Amino acid sequence: MRRLVVVLIVVVAIALLTVPSLLLSPAATSGATPTWQQTSLDAGKIHAVLVHPTNPATIFTGTDRGLFRSTDRGVTWGQYGTGIKTSSSATLKILALAAARDGSRLYAGTSAGVFQSTDGGAEWSQGSGMLSGSGILRYYYAITALAVDPANPQTVYAGDSGMMTEGRVLKSTDGGATWQSSGSGISGDDVDGLAIDPDGPSTVYAAVEHSLYVSVDAGSGWTKITGKMEVNSSGAGVLTVVVTADVIYAGTTAGVWKSRDGGATWSQGTGLSSSGILRYFFGIAALAVDPVNPSVLYAGDSGMMTSDGVYASADGGDSWTQAGGPLTENVSALAVDSSVPPTVYAGTDAGLFRLVNVPVARFRISASVPQGRGTILPLLKEVAEDGSVTLTMLPDAGYRLVLVTDNGTNVTGLVRNSMYELTGVTADHTITAVFEPIPIVLPPHPSHTLVLTIGSSVMSVDGSSATLDSSPIIREGRTLLPIRAVIEALGGSVGWDAVKRKATVTLGPHTVEVWIGSREARVDGVNTSLDVAAIIVNSRTLLPLRFVAENLGCAVTWDPVGKTVTIET
Repeated sequence: MRRLVVVLIVVVAIALLTVPSLLLSPAATSGATPTWQQTSLDAGKIHAVLVHPTNPATIFTGTDRGLFRSTDRGVTWGQYGTGIKTSSSATLKILALAAARDGSRLYAGTSAGVFQSTDGGAEWSQGSGMLSGSGILRYYYAITALAVDPANPQTVYAGDSGMMTEGRVLKSTDGGATWQSSGSGISGDDVDGLAIDPDGPSTVYAAVEHSLYVSVDAGSGWTKITGKMEVNSSGAGVLTVVVTADVIYAGTTAGVWKSRDGGATWSQGTGLSSSGILRYFFGIAALAVDPVNPSVLYAGDSGMMTSDGVYASADGGDSWTQAGGPLTENVSALAVDSSVPPTVYAGTDAGLFRLVNVPVARFRISASVPQGRGTILPLLKEVAEDGSVTLTMLPDAGYRLVLVTDNGTNVTGLVRNSMYELTGVTADHTITAVFEPIPIVLPPHPSHTLVLTIGSSVMSVDGSSATLDSSPIIREGRTLLPIRAVIEALGGSVGWDAVKRKATVTLGPHTVEVWIGSREARVDGVNTSLDVAAIIVNSRTLLPLRFVAENLGCAVTWDPVGKTVTIET
């Protein structure tokens, strides 16, 4: 009872690549052979593809796993929209998608009826009256075709192909809030396609159970079109229908047919149908007309015995050639954006494909780290025109981000939470980031006051007495003192290298190295000279007080009367 594939009617356009006057405009890889490129969308079978009518960078797809959206012409995808659920909150198959011409309303046909959105697809709701029954039947009420009145976004038609419900056309005049059966005269279980005459919206066409019906009173009544579409006296089964201002196109089990007299007579173009018995299985389940140039037409093949692919006609269906090479899966949906150059999408059983010539301008986002230690992710990315990308700045441990430039302009102030976002991309971008070490800030060193007396083994430490193991002495006019006891009282440390006869004194961030008997020293790694050499007296190391203390950041005061030395930190 079902036709070969579910049909979804959406507007599609691409210039016929084999006709010089209709070549795609040059893009980032101009001159490349047009090929189909699979997108990153991983959602199983694609039932419907919809390009937003006023924002061609935004694409919606209806899949077995629900609704998905891309805002960069199919480069990246995310599941989208809340409210399209069964009463048990199960995800619904999205079988058809349609939009008002001004983008004010979106409609989704699902395996449980029609849902509508007025906010670009973020939130969805379901009207009443679509199904008179209740219970389990409502989950088999499959809407596989939708058509929105081009003059009134509140008027929408839906085609029912439910397994357990009667095939019929339903109509809403209040934006999907309520639904009614749109009249009598249709005989068949599956409504596979719907189309509205753009110049006369009261004329509506429906592909039902391989037959074509028309209503001239906005769905109140329907009659079967009896004009013959025959091959060797055998009728072609109608799978889908689209309508332009003066032509009706029917996708059938024997190629594409067209009528200029309301369906009374039909003709078939060349180059699409196969010869012999194969022509009866050349099933066109997806059709689309270029909204800018209605003589450019596209057809998706889902035939049982023919090579699947998309075919293009630049002369209103009189002749056809394959576009972009064959596809290995049934083509069930087609869509195109209206930008120049356009992007063409084909929904198949295996996912969503995009015809690449390249059909959209693509821009190179490159990143580098010329100074310091850190990373920018991603380092290289191609972005579609009007697309977006977010770069993350990741400093290494102990480093921080100090500067970000975009094509040489400082954009550091635009970085939020280590991320820099580019939107509406229309050119190449070179991003640089500079990272620098995080300054080490040591806690303030505790203050101490030491008072020592020449020749005395007792010193005062913050007002308390302490005993030295050797008394300070004066040598060559310089005071030398037992350094370990003094430095440790100030909170520092003293290291001793017996082989090199070297003392290393550390206090806070400073280090002083001296060698016994030598007037050479090193302060914080820098070589310097002493006025008097360090000595050892009674197995104790005595160092020149002022040199060591001042190079360790201490203040030294000498009292010649009392012969006392005061050291403060």
